[in-house]
Amino acid sequence: MRIYPSAWTQGRQAIAEFDLDGYHFPAGTILMFSQWALHRLPAIWGDPEVFRPERWDPATGQKAPHWAYFPFGGGQRICIGMPLAQLEAQLVTATVLQRYNPTTRARLPSRPPTADYAPSKARPPHDPGTCSDARNEAGICQG
Repeated sequence: MRIYPSAWTQGRQAIAEFDLDGYHFPAGTILMFSQWALHRLPAIWGDPEVFRPERWDPATGQKAPHWAYFPFGGGQRICIGMPLAQLEAQLVTATVLQRYNPTTRARLPSRPPTADYAPSKARPPHDPGTCSDARNEAGICQG
């Protein structure tokens, strides 16, 4: 949600005039800000493109400045789907962890693709997704 927020920009209208960083904004000014850009600022996130879950662990003492991370917006216009999305994330995580035991392993070197690779050869012949019957001109299974 930080690197790929659901909305890349948001806008607000100033209800009163204000000054920010030497600029004057009269009441009624429409302001646009980008979550996508703010969530990638190296000044805030250090190495913003790197996935580091420990950023959110209170035990590490790391904390983003207020309003540096807002995947669901904020204030009166906060996304009404936020509680549902957070509940879904917890349920999906719990369901996956009931069925799988995550482990860590050393990073393996990536294998370059070979010219003879064909996705249809990757499935065993008994796989119900494999087409054993004739295909039409477009390669779509007829049986």
